[in-house]
Parts: sequence; C-alpha cells; structure tokens
Amino acid sequence: MKKLTTFIFVLVMFSTISAVEFNVDEEYPQGGAILTKISGSFQETLEDKNILFYRGNVRVPMDYDLNKISDEYYLYVSLADKEPNNYSVVLEEIEYLEGANVIEEDIRRNFTITGEIADFSISKGFIMTEDDFSITVQNLQETRINLTYEFVEKDKAELFSGEILELDFDLEG
Repeated sequence: MKKLTTFIFVLVMFSTISAVEFNVDEEYPQGGAILTKISGSFQETLEDKNILFYRGNVRVPMDYDLNKISDEYYLYVSLADKEPNNYSVVLEEIEYLEGANVIEEDIRRNFTITGEIADFSISKGFIMTEDDFSITVQNLQETRINLTYEFVEKDKAELFSGEILELDFDLEG
C-alpha cells in the first residue's frame, strides 16, 4: 500500500509541473531589466512576433532581445524609460507539448515596475558573437557607484551619477 501511495504522489507531482517554464519576478525597479529563460517543447520556433508587452490592458513597446541557445530561449527586456505601473509579457500564438497533447494558448506573466530606481542600466543582457563587442552601462543613482565585472580578468570601474561607460571586450585577447 505504501508503494502505491508513493507512486500516486509522484504521478500527481509530475502532472502539476508546467510544460513551459517561463519565470518573471513580481517586481523590477525603474531602469532595470528582465533576464529570463523560456523552455518547453514548442511546436514552432519562438519568434519576436510571439512576444508582446502590455501596461494594464494596453499594448506597449519594449526594447527586448530573444535568442535561442540549444533548446532554450533567453529573453532580455530593458525597462529603461518605463514608468511605474503593472505590466505583462505575453507569449502569444504559441503551440507547445504538454505530455502527448498539443496546447495552443497564450502564456502571460505579470510584473510591476516599482518607483525604486535600479543602480544601473546595461545595454545588453546577453550577446552571442564571435567578434569583439562592447556593453554600455549607465549609473542611475544620485551618488557614485562601484562596478565590478569579469571577462578574462576581474576589473572595476567607478561611475558618477548619470555617467555612461562603454566596456569593450576583446575576444582575441
């Protein structure tokens, strides 16, 4: 009897796991960014046209990047210049497998941009390249901040309030 109960519990546990994994935090500060992974058994490739953003019930533009690495998608959304409010990101017109069933439904994740200001903004959440690249960072605070970053070696930079710094990365080196 104990084995049967354990087996039933395992079946129930697996049936509650979502077929699409797509996590978004409940809150983000102004000027911050969303960086999340989207994974699942999609019937078609997830494309930019499938990603929509809403403030309340009104569709709004957002600056974002979507890239696929192996079988997982990565979504970066810049929240620069977005006012505090309730927002949603929607995966629209997608089909995915849930067990042996093909499900066609929108997947919505709600989030709030708060009145708090992020420490800094960054121009890219991820970069897929074989060439040298750069990233732009801006201090959004009223005071200076210390930025520590690591590529090949660990490095530091000090940014005054509002200062913009371009970090260049050399793949040859």
